[in-house]
Amino acid sequence: EKWTRVVKKKVEEENIRVEKEQNHTHDSNTELYALFNDLQVISLEFGIEFEAPEIVVVGMQSDGKSSFVEALLGFQFNIVETNIGTRRPLILQMINNPTYSVPQCRFHSETIDSFEPHLTPIDDLVSEIQSRTNRLCGSGDSVSPEPIILRVEYAHCSNLTIYDTPGFRQGGDVALRTNIQKMVEKLIEPKNRIIVCLEQSTVEWCNTNSRPIVKRFDDRFERTVLVNTKFDNRAKEMRKKESADKYLAGEGASGVLPEGVRPFFVSLPVKRDLDTDAFRKGMRDCYVKDYKHLMEVQFDEEKFLQQLGIFRVKQHLEHLLTTKYISAIPPTLHQLENIIKQTSEELHSLLTSPLLSPLPPGTPFTLTPLHSLLSSSLQSFLHLSSLLLTGSIIGDPDTHGQSLNEEKRSSGVSPDFPLVPSYIHTTSSSSSSFTPIPNMDYKIYGGAQYERLLSEFEWIAHSIEFPYTTVNEVASALGTGRVHNVPVLETAASDIVQMKANKELRPLIDILIARVGYVMRRVGKVALSVLKSGGGEEGEGEKERRRVMDVYPGFLDKLEEKFSEFVETLEKDCKVKLLDDFVTFTRILDWQLLENLSLLSNKPNKSSSQPSSQNTSKDKEKESLTEGKHNSLINNNNPGVMFSRGMRHVDDKVYKEVVEMSGKLFAGIRFFYVKYMRNKVNAFFLDPMFTKLGSWMSDWWRRMKEEEFFGMLGSQAEVIKSRVNVLQKKLEHCKASRDQFKKVYHNILEKKK
Repeated sequence: EKWTRVVKKKVEEENIRVEKEQNHTHDSNTELYALFNDLQVISLEFGIEFEAPEIVVVGMQSDGKSSFVEALLGFQFNIVETNIGTRRPLILQMINNPTYSVPQCRFHSETIDSFEPHLTPIDDLVSEIQSRTNRLCGSGDSVSPEPIILRVEYAHCSNLTIYDTPGFRQGGDVALRTNIQKMVEKLIEPKNRIIVCLEQSTVEWCNTNSRPIVKRFDDRFERTVLVNTKFDNRAKEMRKKESADKYLAGEGASGVLPEGVRPFFVSLPVKRDLDTDAFRKGMRDCYVKDYKHLMEVQFDEEKFLQQLGIFRVKQHLEHLLTTKYISAIPPTLHQLENIIKQTSEELHSLLTSPLLSPLPPGTPFTLTPLHSLLSSSLQSFLHLSSLLLTGSIIGDPDTHGQSLNEEKRSSGVSPDFPLVPSYIHTTSSSSSSFTPIPNMDYKIYGGAQYERLLSEFEWIAHSIEFPYTTVNEVASALGTGRVHNVPVLETAASDIVQMKANKELRPLIDILIARVGYVMRRVGKVALSVLKSGGGEEGEGEKERRRVMDVYPGFLDKLEEKFSEFVETLEKDCKVKLLDDFVTFTRILDWQLLENLSLLSNKPNKSSSQPSSQNTSKDKEKESLTEGKHNSLINNNNPGVMFSRGMRHVDDKVYKEVVEMSGKLFAGIRFFYVKYMRNKVNAFFLDPMFTKLGSWMSDWWRRMKEEEFFGMLGSQAEVIKSRVNVLQKKLEHCKASRDQFKKVYHNILEKKK
C-alpha cells in the first residue's frame, strides 16, 4: 500500500512534467535547422553530395513506423491507413515554430526549384503524396529513390529533418520487396546519416528483421538509434523487476547488442482521426501508462527511465542532430567555397571560351576546335577501352567492377547457365571454401571479367553429365539397315550422342555469346565513365574537354550507341560461326574420341559412363529384359519362337554396352567442345575488339556529315544557354547558403565566449 502511494505520486509528477515539456517550444536552433534544410534542397536539386547529418527512419511495414513519424510531427494525417510510403522516400523537414498553432505544410515543387507558394491542408496530404508517387512511378509496383519533400512548420512538432522510407517487407511481390530493400539500403549507407531503426517490442531480440539489415551498414550501431515500438504490448507481460530490467537493458547478457547501446521504448495512440490536442494528450497518456506499469514492478528507474517514451526519443534526436549540425558547419563551409569556385570557373569558360561560341559562317565543321576536341575524346575512349580489356585499374574496380553474382543479375540473360552442385561454394569458417571459378567474388571488369566468364562456361560445360538414356531410346536408335542381320551398336550410340549433345551443350552457346556481349558493353560504359571524370589526367586540355562533354552529353550517348552497335555485330557473327561449327562437330563423330580417354581424367567431371542414377531408377524396366517374357521363351527352347539377331534384340548386355559407349563418346565431345568454343570466342569476339573496334569507330567518325554532327550535339546555342542558366542558379543558391552558414557560425562562436 505504501508503494502504491509512492507510485501514484510519482506518476502524477511525471504527467505534469511531460505536459510542461509538450507545451515548451524548441525554437532556439530554428535558424540552424532551416539552414541545413535549405542545404538539403540544394543537394537534391543540383546533385551535390554534402556530408551534412541526416536522419533516416527504417523498419518493417508493421513496426509502427508511420505512427512514429506522426508523433514527431505532432499531428495525425492518416499516413497509417495508406500505402503512401511504399514506393518513394518522404523527406519531412520539421520546423518548430511557436507562431503556428495549426500545421503549415508545403511541398517542394517537382518541376521548379522552390517550395510551392500554397499550403496543403492536413486532410489533403495523403492524396497529394499518392498523386506525386503515381506520377513518377506509375500505379504499378515500380519504385523510385527520388524523394518527396514536405516542409512542416508547427508549434508542437520536433526540430528534425528525417527520411521516412518505405517499410521492409517479408511477403508480397518479390520484385517490389527486393527493390524497396535495395533503395532503403542505399539511403542508410552514407556515413553522415543517422539511422533510426524501429522494431516491435513484442519481437524477441534474436528474431528481429530490421536490425540485421542495419547492422550490415553500422556494425556497432554507432550511428543508429534503436527504437522499440508498441511497448505497451510488451510491458503488460512484465510481472517482476528482474524481467523488466533485463528487457530494458536489451538483454545484454545474450550479447545481441554491443556494450553501451540501449534502445528506446515507446507506445503511441492506436485510435485514429484525433485532433491535434487529443493526439498530444494520447501520446502523454500512453507514456504515463507505461511508466506506471514499470513503477509497479519497481524497475530500475534511475538506470532506465531515460529510455522510456516518445518525448525522450525526440529530445535525444534533436540534441544529436544539433550537435552534429554544429560540427558539420566548418567542413560544409569549406565544401561550399570549393563548389562556388568550380562553378564560377565553368560559368566563365562557357561565357568566354571561343571553343563554345557559335561557328563563323562558312566554316567547315571538321576544322572547328570543337570537332578536333571531340575527335581527341573519341581516341581517348578507344584507348581506355583497350586498357580495360588488357588490364588496368583506371576504371576503379571497387566502383565499376562486378562480382560473378552481380554480373549474372545485371546481365538480364535468361535462361542463364544451369547450376551444378559444385558451382555453389561456402565461405563460412565451419567448412572449407571451394571456389571453382577464379575471382567469382571479386569486383572486376573488362578483360578480367571476360576471362572469368570463359572459366565459368568451361566449368559449367564440363559439369554436365551424359543425360539419362532409356531402354526405349536405345532400342529405337538401333533401328534397321541395308544388312538386316548386323546390329550396329556404334551407329546407335552416335545417334543418341548427337541428340543428347544438341540438347545439353547447344544452349550454352546462346548463353555464352549473350554474356560475352554484356561484358563487352560494360567495357564501353566504364570507359565512358573514366572519360567523363578526366581519365586520370588533370591538364588544362583535359579540363576543357570535360567541360565540353558536360555541355554535350549527346556526344557521349552516341559513343556508347556506336560501341554497343559494334558489339552487337560481333555477337551475331560469332554466334553464327559457333552454331555452324557445332553442327559440323556433332554431325560426323570422330570415333578416336573413344581412344585414349585417360586424357579426360583430369577434367572436373571424370565420369564418361551413364550416371549412377540410371542404374537404379529403371530397375524394373531392365529386369524385364532378362527375366520377363522374352527370357522365358528363350529358356523354353521353343524353336518356333526363337529371336534372331537380325531383330536386334535389346537385352541387358546390349543396353549397357550402348549406354557406356554413348557416355564415353559424350565425354569426348564435351572435352573438345569446350576447348573449341573457347578458341572460337577468342578468335571471333575478343580479337576483333582489339583489332577492328578502333578502325570501325574511326571510320564512322570520318564519314559523319555536318547535319549528323550537330544533330548529335543538339542545338549549340540552346545547350549552352541551358547550362549557363543551371550554373547561375547553382552559384546563386550556394553563395546565399555560404553567407548564411557564416552568419550562423559566427553567432554560435559568440555565444560560446
